[in-house]
Amino acid sequence: MTSFTSKTGTQNDPQETARHLANHVLKSAEQAYDTTRNFADESLDQAQRFARRGLDAASDAGAKAQKTLVRYADSTGEYVANQPMKSLLIAAAAGAALATLLLSVRHRNGR
Repeated sequence: MTSFTSKTGTQNDPQETARHLANHVLKSAEQAYDTTRNFADESLDQAQRFARRGLDAASDAGAKAQKTLVRYADSTGEYVANQPMKSLLIAAAAGAALATLLLSVRHRNGR
């Protein structure tokens, strides 16, 4: 059995050696726990900051898209009000084109 020598140079008894080793293991475990806890806390903080930035960016993009959609809707409404016959003809032509496309796809699929 290997024995430890204390700082004073005398040999320790097995109980003192075991106690010393247990204290050393306990201190190492506490340090590992503290290090892991700090790393986990930092990782969580970073993930929360990243998520917040993502949510802010998505919110900004949504607001921009909504403004663009409102602007196009206003422009379309203004065009329809100023050019009702042209608008009706454009809508009819678009509907006919869409119907033709759908019928063509159905015919191609054998239905």
